[in-house]
Amino acid sequence: MKHHFECPTVSGNSGFHTLVFDWDDETGEVSGPDADYILKAFRYGYVHLHPIPSGGRKLTSTKDIVDLAAVVGDVHVLPPGLEEHYPDPELDDFDGYVRDVVGQVCF
Repeated sequence: MKHHFECPTVSGNSGFHTLVFDWDDETGEVSGPDADYILKAFRYGYVHLHPIPSGGRKLTSTKDIVDLAAVVGDVHVLPPGLEEHYPDPELDDFDGYVRDVVGQVCF
């Protein structure tokens, strides 16, 4: 099923704007005006989690709603449908990343 999202930025940085995209939860397809933003994050493979400093999440698939929520929640307001899926940085599995003494993820 396709979902449409319009997510305003939480950043005061003028380089960010409302994120507008569609996501198919069955295929993981991301489309729409800002699909490239989402897909670029997945190509990078990692996103920081809030509150900072808390670490981050290794991204695995656009089919994973938790991964999608992590990408959107980096600098945008999470809408209903994604908000409840934002990962808890205290419980997230860092898949090979390790926390240092202040909680930062080290490579």
